[in-house]
Amino acid sequence: TVVSVPNTAAIQTLAINPGGTLIIGGNFGSVAAVGYKNMALYYPTTNTLGTPAGGTIGAGTIYTLAIAPWGSAYLGGDFTTLAGTTASGVGIWNGGFGSLVGGTLTSGNYLVSLMVASNGSLWMGGSIATVGGTVARHLVFWQNGAAGTPTGGSIGAGVTALAEGLDGKIFFTGGFSQAFGNTARFVGFWQNGAGGTLSGGTLNSSPAAIKTGPNGRQYLGGVFTTVDATSVPRVANHNGVAYTTMGQGLDSDVYTLLVDQVDGGVWAGGKFQNTG
Repeated sequence: TVVSVPNTAAIQTLAINPGGTLIIGGNFGSVAAVGYKNMALYYPTTNTLGTPAGGTIGAGTIYTLAIAPWGSAYLGGDFTTLAGTTASGVGIWNGGFGSLVGGTLTSGNYLVSLMVASNGSLWMGGSIATVGGTVARHLVFWQNGAAGTPTGGSIGAGVTALAEGLDGKIFFTGGFSQAFGNTARFVGFWQNGAGGTLSGGTLNSSPAAIKTGPNGRQYLGGVFTTVDATSVPRVANHNGVAYTTMGQGLDSDVYTLLVDQVDGGVWAGGKFQNTG
């Protein structure tokens, strides 16, 4: 089926929960002429739409969704309330809306990336100033009812995408040039209290997406076209040592990636029309 929203609105993010329900997030007041404030549900088995129970989302946009293995949906954006309760840019829905306990985010712009790590922690990236009154430069996590910041330093500018490596590293991308005391232009990682950057050259623009494949490689997509003097048109992978191009690349911007964790296939979405 086709899910339509008014042309003044936009769907920004999609996620599927363990039960197979498609969760739709963005900035819209209706879906298929029915009122759904910024979040809707689609049930494939019955080909029907539904609205989340438990209240509504206040003014603002949902930019990112992350689904925990136990089914809870985390949502991030620039909203300030959920079901009438203060929820500054991040909240949870598991049959009813709620805010995360243990610290309130303050944001210079909005939360644009969420990821549930293998240890159950929720990682959040965006233009974040503080969490629970503590300085938190653009990357924070939430675990066991408390929010925290990675030790070892901070990130120089907003985070746009997150991924976890097979070894537990937290990879992040954004418009920064330093992270955790290291020169880290556009891509970095954090693990066990220390940060680092990918070896093998520097991309000429920030990736919009990063994913980890079953082979342990990081796959990146965006508006970049080179790493140092080597051509990598808008998609690349990093094998832990160096970047390599993927086929002939793509002819325009990549906004999102999906990596099949079984066969390793890589899917890209954006405004491109051709390879190369």
